[in-house]
Amino acid sequence: MAQGAKVESIEALKHLKLALIKFATTVKGSLADVESDLSRIVLWLDMEQASYWQQQIRKRTEWLTRCREALRHKTIFKDSTGSRQSVVDEEKAVRQAEALVAEAQQKLANCKRYSQMIQKESSLYKGKVQRLYNAVEIDLPNAAAKLEKMVQQLDAYVHLELTADEVKSAAIKGEAAPEGSGNAPAVPPEDKEADDGRI
Repeated sequence: MAQGAKVESIEALKHLKLALIKFATTVKGSLADVESDLSRIVLWLDMEQASYWQQQIRKRTEWLTRCREALRHKTIFKDSTGSRQSVVDEEKAVRQAEALVAEAQQKLANCKRYSQMIQKESSLYKGKVQRLYNAVEIDLPNAAAKLEKMVQQLDAYVHLELTADEVKSAAIKGEAAPEGSGNAPAVPPEDKEADDGRI
């Protein structure tokens, strides 16, 4: 058997329904923002940064090749006096170029490593928020729809109760029932007897 509920304010139910809709919209927006941020970071690492460091590896390797060639050239050939040339600057340039190539290779490796890490964390995050996502996509709209139905039914009930009260009030005062009440006005007993032809 259905149990009754004590509803003190239909307006409160309306406000609750609006609050649920607003909450669901806010949460959906936040989840979409996080999803977008994760996708943007992965794209930035996989495309932009990976491409940049690949180009840097190529450019720095070319520079390293030129530095090594300059060092080899100075090592093989003598100066105008016939003595060995100093190769200190060339050796320093080779070491710097090698360090820059190693840095670019490490940066590219970091991009790949962090991209995989973020994709893994993103999958874990999506699994953890799936219930919340289902709630805002399914449960909250269903709850808002049920509240709307309850509000409509309560409004109809209150209107029906008011109409019945108006009919009773009109009958007591001997007035016609309000229009749209759907009920005939009550006829006082004495008038009923007069209609029957009795004195």
